[in-house]
Amino acid sequence: MIIKCAGIILENGKLLVVRKKGSDVFLSPGGKIERGESLQDCVIREIKEEIDVDVQGLHFMGTYTSQSAIENNRITLHAWFVEFSGVVKASSEIEEIRWIGLGDIETGLKVGSVFLDHVIPYLKSKGLIAN
Repeated sequence: MIIKCAGIILENGKLLVVRKKGSDVFLSPGGKIERGESLQDCVIREIKEEIDVDVQGLHFMGTYTSQSAIENNRITLHAWFVEFSGVVKASSEIEEIRWIGLGDIETGLKVGSVFLDHVIPYLKSKGLIAN
């Protein structure tokens, strides 16, 4: 079982996703917990490392489990809504940053399994993501 933390960043009905180098799957900014690190500290660190912004606020969204879209394992994702300051820019490990809506998912954009199974449906049910 893989345990990760993720930042859910929304702006104008769009969701920020990243694609790491060597991958064709888009995910939320986030990653694996380091030894001795809290879940919240993991989100804050990963967001700074991947998109170079400062977290100003975290609001817990939920914990979700699915088969990983990238690794041959199940993944548990702890997700937080993130408020940030700064200008989003890709770090050296990030190939691409995109703001996506439901239309991107419906036309086949490859996103992580937890996103497809849990996060996107939740955001859609709350009216937080647009086409």
